[in-house]
Amino acid sequence: MDEDTETNLKAGLQSDYDLVFVKSGQQAIHMIEDIKADLVISEYLMQDMGGDELCHAIREDAETCMLPVVFLSSLSYSTDIVYGLEAGAKDFITKPCDMSILKARIGIVLEEPTKGLPDLSKSGAVKETSDLEFLQRLDKVIRAQLSNSELQINDICQEMGMSRTAMFTKIKATTGHCPNDYLRIFRLNESKRLLEAKLWTIAEVAVKVGYNDPKYFSTCFKKQFGFSPSKMMK
Repeated sequence: MDEDTETNLKAGLQSDYDLVFVKSGQQAIHMIEDIKADLVISEYLMQDMGGDELCHAIREDAETCMLPVVFLSSLSYSTDIVYGLEAGAKDFITKPCDMSILKARIGIVLEEPTKGLPDLSKSGAVKETSDLEFLQRLDKVIRAQLSNSELQINDICQEMGMSRTAMFTKIKATTGHCPNDYLRIFRLNESKRLLEAKLWTIAEVAVKVGYNDPKYFSTCFKKQFGFSPSKMMK
C-alpha cells in the first residue's frame, strides 16, 4: 500500500478500528491469520502479486476463507473490477474515494455477514478445520459451475466424491441448511455481490448465477433479501 493511501486510512479509520499495515501481498498472507483479522483492505495492484491472487490465497486457506476482502485501486477498468469480484472480494473501491463512503461500505461488510449462511469463522458454527475445508471445497465446486442452471446436488456429490446422504448430513451439520437451500442461497448471495458492482444488467447477473429467467430470479432475490434487485441498480 502506498504511503498516501496508508496516511489517509490512518486518518480516517484509526479512531474506529485497530489497523495493521503491511507492504506486500505475501506479508499480508502471513500476517492475516496471526492477528485474527476481521477485514482485509488491499491495493488491487501490488508489487509482488495482483489482488485476485491475494484473494485466491485467502480463500484457499481454511482458517481465512471466510475473511472479507475490500480492494482499493486507482484503476477503474471493468475487467480489473470483475477479476477482483470473481476472486471473492466483497467490494472494489476506486481511488480517490470519499472517506465517509469508504467507512460506510466497510461498516456494511463487517456488520452484514452473508445472509442465510452463518459467519462461520466467528460464530462457532464450524468448529473443526475439516468443516471449514469441506465448505471451502463445496463453495469452489459451486462457484466453478455457478452459471450452470442445470447444476444439481447429485453433480456436486459426484464432483466431491460423496454420497447424497453424506452430503446432506455434512451440509446440514455445518450450516443448518439442506443442500438445495445452500445452493440457492449461495447463488443469490453471489448475485447480490455482482449487482453491487453495477457492471451488469439484472438479466446478465441472473444468467451468471444460474437463473435463465430474470423474472423468477427477481422473485427469488426479493424473497431472500427483502427487496428487489432493481433497487440495487439505482
